[in-house]
Amino acid sequence: MDFIILSALIIQVAILSGLEIRTAGTRITPFGMLAFPYVAVVLVAFFLGPSLDFVPLNTNSLVIWMCGLFLVWLTGYFFVRVVLRAEVFRCFSQRFKAQFHSEAIAVKLSEWFAVALIPFLILNVLLSVRAAGGWSGLASPEFKVAYSQGLSAHALVFCVPLFILLVGTARKNSRFRLIIAGILMVFFLVGQVKGGVLQPLLGGFLYRVMRGRSFMSLKNIGIVLLCGLVVFVSIYLGAMSIADSSIITNPDAYVFLGRHFSYYLIAGVLGFSEAFNSETSDVGGSSREIFGPLLNVYRKLTGSGKLVAPSSSHGRGMQVDLTAESVDANTNVYTIFGTLYFYLGPLGSVMYVAVMGFLCYGLFLAAGWTKSEWLLVLYCYIGAQLLFGFFEFYFWHLETYEICVYTITLAGFSALAVKRSMSSPSVPLGPALFAKP
Repeated sequence: MDFIILSALIIQVAILSGLEIRTAGTRITPFGMLAFPYVAVVLVAFFLGPSLDFVPLNTNSLVIWMCGLFLVWLTGYFFVRVVLRAEVFRCFSQRFKAQFHSEAIAVKLSEWFAVALIPFLILNVLLSVRAAGGWSGLASPEFKVAYSQGLSAHALVFCVPLFILLVGTARKNSRFRLIIAGILMVFFLVGQVKGGVLQPLLGGFLYRVMRGRSFMSLKNIGIVLLCGLVVFVSIYLGAMSIADSSIITNPDAYVFLGRHFSYYLIAGVLGFSEAFNSETSDVGGSSREIFGPLLNVYRKLTGSGKLVAPSSSHGRGMQVDLTAESVDANTNVYTIFGTLYFYLGPLGSVMYVAVMGFLCYGLFLAAGWTKSEWLLVLYCYIGAQLLFGFFEFYFWHLETYEICVYTITLAGFSALAVKRSMSSPSVPLGPALFAKP
């Protein structure tokens, strides 16, 4: 039975992705970015998980994902057949490879913003180190809390779309752009949040692929995976070396990190599998948490009610590592569809996924139709979060909505730049933007 369900998942993804690429012309669609990484991780969990002393995968949980993937694909099909004619949509992906008239000024703007914000980011590091009691507390919870709060923390979030655009437009001779992107990456790494590092990196790669500057080849995918492994190891190794500098030369440390990486890779899939297998109805959270960012913004502005705080802890999570003895080692991540299923129920999750699919495909169309580099940046960032759908549900984090506001604002600014440059065709784009009316 396990192999039947697993085969059904693979066949479903193969058929639906084949149908979609005939119309969309690209696999970098919301469906594709959810489906392919999930299938890969499921195969790892199914075939290699038990040999690494992880719990076996309950393949019945794959049915929920199959339903979710079909619903997301169906929203894309709606756009093809109802919103646009199929023959128009078939060549739609070529619009992303055409000239984006405001991209040059957007890159310059990103460089200026990044250079201006770097001093504030440095100050935030120093203040956070002081709050943690010195550099020895760099890996402490006190440092992480201090680093993720305040105006400088929001400035770092603002740097995420800047980083994606800088990486997405970089060339071999654009050294200044690469240096700035590298400096921003250091600040992402200091935050020690793996998603906060990997999602901008993947967003930049997706931008390059969408614009035809890179290709989704096995070599490039391997490089991206290797970068992810290096980032993961760097974050943990840096924290561990603060307590013991000899850990860097200890082979056992790398064996531990390799297994820990495997744990993180399949934790969401196995966490959902175990929760589904136990038929639990409570994973430690409430439906309000799914809409937490929106509720918190509303309550903060109106002063009504308490802020919604996450309540799903490791202690109430699922044990997927058979070698772990503490409940604090349990996983509390259940993949994107698993989280929605447990927090909203079957009907609520169907409604949420349908709306999510419409918004994601709508953003895909808007980015290509307007040829706006900032809308494409937003789509690639959201796409990076969908790529990690096998691990976690990321749309309940405030940063996602904050970046939406930033990129849409920058998109409007770029549209104004193009409008003013077209009204003064003899004036270069940059001077036209800042010229007096």
